[in-house]
Amino acid sequence: MPLPGPAYWVIGVFVGVLLSESSTFFRTPPTPQIQSPARAAKLTPVARAAAPASGHGLGAAPEGGAATLMRWWGLTSSETARCSAKGRRRRNVVVAFSSFKRSTGNATMLMLASFKKASSGRGIGGAVSKGGQPHDPSFEMVILSNRDPDHERFVALEEVIKDFPGASAHSIKDMMAQVNEDTPWAQSRHFLNMRPLYMLRWLQENPLNLCPDDGVGVADEDLVYQGDPFDIFDAVPNHALYVFGERTNFTNGMELGKVYIDMATGSNKTREHVKAGQTYCFGFALGEAWAVRELHARVAVGIFVRGFEATDVERHAMDQGMLNVLIHTGGLDDLGLRKVLNEEPWVTHLTSQLSGKKTIPFSELLDTRRIVHQYKWANSVKEHYLNQYGYVV
Repeated sequence: MPLPGPAYWVIGVFVGVLLSESSTFFRTPPTPQIQSPARAAKLTPVARAAAPASGHGLGAAPEGGAATLMRWWGLTSSETARCSAKGRRRRNVVVAFSSFKRSTGNATMLMLASFKKASSGRGIGGAVSKGGQPHDPSFEMVILSNRDPDHERFVALEEVIKDFPGASAHSIKDMMAQVNEDTPWAQSRHFLNMRPLYMLRWLQENPLNLCPDDGVGVADEDLVYQGDPFDIFDAVPNHALYVFGERTNFTNGMELGKVYIDMATGSNKTREHVKAGQTYCFGFALGEAWAVRELHARVAVGIFVRGFEATDVERHAMDQGMLNVLIHTGGLDDLGLRKVLNEEPWVTHLTSQLSGKKTIPFSELLDTRRIVHQYKWANSVKEHYLNQYGYVV
């Protein structure tokens, strides 16, 4: 097995310490030394032995690497049989956080309305979506809320979500409180700094009983779904984790990006290296569940190691900075990483394309991209969705 790069060794040391049995936050051992059994970009001999010939799921995988992954994922024998069954349809789920505030509720409603259209096969690429019927959506949506289950806004969210097949709301207030209690050293309570920790714990507890090779998308709330983003598994195969770039050549040294990188690392050499690289946005990432969980574990470790700087913590979050440090130092390569550019027809982030800096007309993006992120900052795009869905954001 090739030796990992220096950056990975550094991360690995901290992962080994923080993921030890003495840790109260991390509840599972570190990733076994295998790649994705379905889609690693550069498979080791162990991973090649574990990979099914079909390239879809674990159904055809022999004993070995796949079995190790099953045990690491924490499956019982019956759950292992379910996840290993030949012909099992991959379950794909996007996960977003929303408190469904009165002031921002329309963003949630627009997200849900667009999800309903995209998951029923009526969006971009609908012909190749799996399922794609109103009663059988091609992917699911889970909305995680910091509200009590009996809070009026959570009750309201549960009521409206009944009109969107495949969508569900989950109160994680108690889980979030437990994460906060388990991480007293995390001085920041900026939500975007804590979100990777909450998402990691949710994936560890796995309330949906996901299989390790099921698809998981982690999403901001200000997204419009124009098609099924999980089609990328078939269109761009042999990968387990996908991250999506801002406008091409928009680097981490531009605008707020440089602040995020300075928050994420104290090494001037690392800062210089990462700031020269393409920016990848943490507003949406997608992959197999095991890889998405490991991504969040590594971001969490990086945040713990770096710590929070009080001067910046109230205004800025370091999650995106940490993501880009990991990407550009090779810290995610062993997860079967695929870096997806803005020119590819999957996800577009709009803020880096405002003020006359866009290289692709918005009209083209609206016609071709599965997901449009940060639409609320572009008046023409907001108007487009207002006309289409009727929600003022």
